[in-house]
Amino acid sequence: MTDDNIRRSLNDSYYEYEVGAGLGGPGDRKHLPDELTSSALDVVRLRFVPRDALSNSAAHQSFHAYAPLYAHQLFGEDECIYGYISPEIDITYSEDSLLPVITFTHVPRQDAGGLACPVPPSATDVLGSIQRKAPADYFSPDQLPPSKRRFEPRGTRVGDYSGYALGRSKPEHGAVESERGGDVRYEVYSIRAGADIGAQKVLLQRAQSIAMWMIESASYIDFEDPNWSCVFVYEKTSPWALGMDSNTAVHETWPSKDAVGAGATYRLVAFTTLYRAPLPRGISLEGLREISPRADELWEKRDSVVRLNVSQFVVLPHFAGQGHGKQLLRHVYREAQADKAVLDVRVEEPTEIFRNMRQSVELELLRDKDKLADLRCDNPPWQQLQTKLKFSMARLFALANHVGC
Repeated sequence: MTDDNIRRSLNDSYYEYEVGAGLGGPGDRKHLPDELTSSALDVVRLRFVPRDALSNSAAHQSFHAYAPLYAHQLFGEDECIYGYISPEIDITYSEDSLLPVITFTHVPRQDAGGLACPVPPSATDVLGSIQRKAPADYFSPDQLPPSKRRFEPRGTRVGDYSGYALGRSKPEHGAVESERGGDVRYEVYSIRAGADIGAQKVLLQRAQSIAMWMIESASYIDFEDPNWSCVFVYEKTSPWALGMDSNTAVHETWPSKDAVGAGATYRLVAFTTLYRAPLPRGISLEGLREISPRADELWEKRDSVVRLNVSQFVVLPHFAGQGHGKQLLRHVYREAQADKAVLDVRVEEPTEIFRNMRQSVELELLRDKDKLADLRCDNPPWQQLQTKLKFSMARLFALANHVGC
């Protein structure tokens, strides 16, 4: 759906956003009264709802709304929206496919005589800014396409885990399943970018639009570059047959003809974008030795060696703090460890929260692979450790210092 169509459909449903004449240009924003200046962080709200609730904007209000963490990439360094009284911007995604609905409302301005005033020409082009800087196939609630079939994740399934992997006790996991009404597992899917990406590009673009609100320096990946991939985690609920609950010991009877609904349902939990970065062109053997003790071993095949860069890493806010980030990062390391072409895993501009999570995951992997003792010894086998774990040397040195090498 084009930006013009979005604006036209929203204008039909809410207010006309035509710019009046003779009221100054964008440079006059500093002269606008305070009532026409709003922080985008205060007026933008993100929601994640079931697909069947997406077309009912009134129903959206019953779901928790999340403020974005950042808005400067869409509305400028001051993160302000100008020219409207009490603006409200709601971006609501379906919780499975991320199909996005956007609404923009504000209180119409009036002059002293109660007559409608035009929006000043210096007003922020809200819908245009969002479409240009966080592009996706946004719809208004009354123009949603029909839902043709039950959602199924795109890409290749590359892993899964249970609620127990998150540290849940049996009663805690049972409570989650009772709330969902079925067996709950978490499945991991991977989509590779490239010229043949096809319809999967739509899902990647929707995920990127979320990242723009959640990551301080986010930018869209190149959907045509096969070095990029995106890994998604979904919560999968397989509905129980009638009369079953979390205490029923025969869940292997699922699926059955008496099952509730027509099949499994999915909710997106988290995603990360990964880039397979080749070694710098023209790197010298000495330069390779600076980043890896395996340099002599890798030198002859250096053109096929890559470093796996973690670019964006997002856990949706309603799943935050449950351990899904750690499971997703563990998957990234498993992917790297299984790929002989990958030298190591690196993270672009990690936040403090991410750094703490990464260290916790790396220590767990060291224990899992019985390598903590190797790291603690007087002369750690750096080459073996990097080969086995795919940690960067910077991370191995930091971990060795942490464990008292």
